[in-house]
Amino acid sequence: MNKTRGVLSQRIANLTLSALLVATSIFTAVPFLLSSAVSAVPSAGYFTIYGDTSAAENSEGWMFDRDASTSTPFEFNTDEASIGEGSLYIPPIDGSTPSNKFIAENFINTEISDINSISYDYKIGAGGSASDANEFYMNVYANFGGTSATKYYDCRYNIVPTLDATSSFETMTFDPNNSYAVSRGTQTWNLTTQESCPASPADMGEGAFIRMFALNVGDTSANDANLDGYLDNVVIDSAIGITTYDFEADTERPTVNFVNPSVAGQAFSGNASIELSATDNHLLKNMVVNIKDENNSAHLGSCGSVNNLNVQSHTFACTIDTTAFADGQYYLRAGSNDVSDNNRTISRSVVFDNTKPSAQITTPVNGAVLPSTFKVEGTASDVTSGIVEVKYTVTRVDAIGGSYVANVTNGTAIGTTDFSFELSGLTSGFYRVKVQAFDGAGNWKYDYHDVEVDANAPSAPTLTSPSNGAVVNGASVTQSWGASDSDTDYY
Repeated sequence: MNKTRGVLSQRIANLTLSALLVATSIFTAVPFLLSSAVSAVPSAGYFTIYGDTSAAENSEGWMFDRDASTSTPFEFNTDEASIGEGSLYIPPIDGSTPSNKFIAENFINTEISDINSISYDYKIGAGGSASDANEFYMNVYANFGGTSATKYYDCRYNIVPTLDATSSFETMTFDPNNSYAVSRGTQTWNLTTQESCPASPADMGEGAFIRMFALNVGDTSANDANLDGYLDNVVIDSAIGITTYDFEADTERPTVNFVNPSVAGQAFSGNASIELSATDNHLLKNMVVNIKDENNSAHLGSCGSVNNLNVQSHTFACTIDTTAFADGQYYLRAGSNDVSDNNRTISRSVVFDNTKPSAQITTPVNGAVLPSTFKVEGTASDVTSGIVEVKYTVTRVDAIGGSYVANVTNGTAIGTTDFSFELSGLTSGFYRVKVQAFDGAGNWKYDYHDVEVDANAPSAPTLTSPSNGAVVNGASVTQSWGASDSDTDYY
């Protein structure tokens, strides 16, 4: 048997139950809180219902056991089905609390003239008998045309089945042209010029509308003890077509994905920002991100969690202080439950690295005298997350080991652990060549050398002896010349 729990709606604190209760009878339903929204029957079609689909009263959709203080447990399961593979099951009601019952509400705010019929299927469980058919009844809440769509009701019609449904599902149908037992709303905000409710909803007059209908199991009396049963296949036949609601067990797991880290093995340092997204075919309940060891087994801590979501999709963010962990590989294990307790868990490897890499310029040496074009080479290393990039900057200084004068150029070196780049077009003067190596976690280390550039070529040498065209004797010749350079002496 596959069971999933339904969702209990939250009570609204600013309206007390006592302020909304009406006289208790076999047909009494939990009263409804007020809002200003107005909705209508959704588009014709087939809708699978796993739990609440409405966030608030008068908002289109279903609300199950909205008042938790007087509700009885329920679940969507696959034990029985009128259509599809499952139905909504109400387990045996605890008769020690007579006020407990089950109620499913659907707000439609549709004119009665546009409704042809509303039907539902019911089946009495092992805890009931054929005589309990009247416990599986429907209330239709209707208002006269002059009443606001947000008011509780003017007329409540009671649609009570009598067919034995102990062995199979039976169908109960509401037809607004038929006559039903009806009770008049007594709250002062419901009073209109109409003093009484007609037996037939169709006779309520122009503009009259059905605010909502409610499926009930139990009459809030001791007769409910151990009563259980099933509901399924709710059909609204209206002016826009046929709308079918199929109650099914939610067996689909949420979809969960890491937004950050975006790839396996992503490295972090300091405070790591983790982001997780989840979606569900119905409603999410919670999300969590935990920290595991390098084998994805031992629990080392939690990044964070969020509960009571009740939304179809959510993005959750949390932060990990990576300095609290030794450098190395870890796993993030994340998961989400939906309101039916379906779960999905995923893992992603990460690297925590809070140690700076090493970086060294190997050539030219510090203090070297160089031409205007020369090549810089060096090495860099990082044990944990590796070198991902080496950047360089070149600035003018006033001497070897001197002070900053001006920016010259910058860029990214070729290579990582062994890197190089070429500088050209420099004018004569002193320069500081600085490299900065970055590891995968964003840690960095720099090294720099100061060099002198001599961009001026020396003057051509002048031969002073022997003179041009001279004839010399002997096996050897002694030559003399002179040359000069304004910046550097060459030997």
